[in-house]
Amino acid sequence: MAPSYVAGLGVWSPLLSSWGACRDRLLGEAVLPSDGKLPPADWLPSTERRRATLSTRVVLSVTKEALTSAGWTPGELPTVFASSSGSPDITNELCSALAAGDTQISPTRFHNSVHNAAAGYYSIAVACRAPSTTLGAHDASAAIGLLEASVLIATEATPALFIAFDVPYTGPLADIRPIADPFGVAMALTPEPAPGHIAQISVERSARSDRPLSICHDEGLEHVRANNPSARLLPLLEAFARREPAQIVLGMGGGQLVVDVAPC
Repeated sequence: MAPSYVAGLGVWSPLLSSWGACRDRLLGEAVLPSDGKLPPADWLPSTERRRATLSTRVVLSVTKEALTSAGWTPGELPTVFASSSGSPDITNELCSALAAGDTQISPTRFHNSVHNAAAGYYSIAVACRAPSTTLGAHDASAAIGLLEASVLIATEATPALFIAFDVPYTGPLADIRPIADPFGVAMALTPEPAPGHIAQISVERSARSDRPLSICHDEGLEHVRANNPSARLLPLLEAFARREPAQIVLGMGGGQLVVDVAPC
């Protein structure tokens, strides 16, 4: 597949408040501890801001950083969102209410429960009317989302924004589907190289599943990678940080996604 070029990045987790902090830690440099505060939803009008879930806040934080670092305006920029579970905290609230016999579900809670809710809030925040895709594929969500974004860029010859995010379940569902700390990443991708771009990536879907999956060399971040579906992209971010050629192997359920990285 034709290569894409990374023009900007955004990262947020309780450990990593930005791509800069993520890059420094992946390079083994000292990083100031994050304050752990939830990212603000300051792109949204006040009414929607009050309704914003954790997932939406993570998405708005990473998209804002990626777009700012790329110097892009989002109005007509297509987007691909990937998440294994969307807003699982809202899912737990709805299930708890129904289990208790409360059938009068809050309309706000209901519309926040749909899988593309964060994408909807993003489109409101930036007044974007471009095409948007939101997908989920369990632990392979981030890899399949990156493949989807790469196909979009190659076939439509358009820049696009790719966002992967996952936050933990709460309540009984957390025992069935444990997910580590919230994690989100946004990549501003474009089909054409330009000065200042971070890296070139080429993706290939492989039917093989016998190659070792790429891991993160930072022990703490490896724990996050192994326990948050969207954080499976941390080895790719490490390759970006090192600015060295690399081949990253990501799991895709019935196969693997191989990502070749070259510095710009």
